[in-house]
Amino acid sequence: MKHARLICMIALAGAVAIGCGTEEAGSAATGGAEAAGGTEGAEKGGGTSEGACTNDENTMVYNDLADMELTGPEVVSAIASACAFGSCSDEAENQAALADCVVACTEMVAPLTPDCLACYGDSVACSATNGCFSGFDTCSGL
Repeated sequence: MKHARLICMIALAGAVAIGCGTEEAGSAATGGAEAAGGTEGAEKGGGTSEGACTNDENTMVYNDLADMELTGPEVVSAIASACAFGSCSDEAENQAALADCVVACTEMVAPLTPDCLACYGDSVACSATNGCFSGFDTCSGL
């Protein structure tokens, strides 16, 4: 049952149509461009802090998303990637806008803390726009 729910969540993330790249999308998900690291955070390797995903609140979300085949962080990575290449694909030319869109889209399915979501957004945007190394491990603490 959990596996079917996971497939539905990833499909939803890839298909959801939201106002990406707008100030509202960044603000609603992250508290604004400064909280998400904006372009500067993405260019410097993503996220706003170290170990942003290792608190109890995020652990609860990960545990809820995990299934027999994938860990919670792997599920969120799949969701963030589905967002980047699905509903956020229009933002592919702008790394900061893509990161903000991925954060907003991912948050709809995986309600992680803003700093943790910023790690995923910046990491996926970095990889999708220019293949840079994002520093996700340090940012997320995973």
